[in-house]
Amino acid sequence: MASSVELLSVQQMAEELGIPAMTLYKKRQTGDFPASYKIGGAVRVRREDFLAWLESKREVA
Repeated sequence: MASSVELLSVQQMAEELGIPAMTLYKKRQTGDFPASYKIGGAVRVRREDFLAWLESKREVA
């Protein structure tokens, strides 16, 4: 049995982060974006790549 991979859209990531999707599109242009796939013109990111990218942004005060 194949395991399923959860793919997130830019909009879904933006909603989880509480930021505008445009912010993520700009980050993608500058290279500050998780590994992604372009499928039929749509950008998709594996949830695990999104979470790893998010963790890399963590700051310790």
